[in-house]
Amino acid sequence: MIINLIHQTTIKNEPEAKDLTKKEEITSKSWNINLSKVRLNNSDFIFTDKINNTITQSKNFNINFNNLKIINSDIELDTLVLNNPNLNFEDKKANLNLNSQKIDILVKNLKIDNTKTFIEDVSLQTPTLNFNDKTNNIELSAKDIQLHINNLINKKDNLSINFIKLF
Repeated sequence: MIINLIHQTTIKNEPEAKDLTKKEEITSKSWNINLSKVRLNNSDFIFTDKINNTITQSKNFNINFNNLKIINSDIELDTLVLNNPNLNFEDKKANLNLNSQKIDILVKNLKIDNTKTFIEDVSLQTPTLNFNDKTNNIELSAKDIQLHINNLINKKDNLSINFIKLF
């Protein structure tokens, strides 16, 4: 009796192993964004942070800004106007609330250059601001707030402000 045994093998085409000692050159283009006269009207914003158990909510707010330039990590903004009829912040973990109505914020000449932030002028106005800390039994209500900050510069650990006025 004759027995023929045939041994079959399957050869797989395996991908070639890469040489991990060589550096690959990755070229990336820098960010270059220019926006002018941007208007965002009657918008709603709701942010729920489930990790920290907070909710930030703003309804019917308006944002207007002129000449936003972003090149890599450098940012320049000529003017930013934020009009916000209602702003609510609730921290359920710390058991506190912050509510304000009709906030107007004006920012002039914002520049962020690497580790330096410069703001020439910031104005904030609101007719009412309510703060309620239920844990510490603190309640604060303020009316007709007008805050003006001039020449705010933050460079790494150094903060300088030309003046702050609170009316």
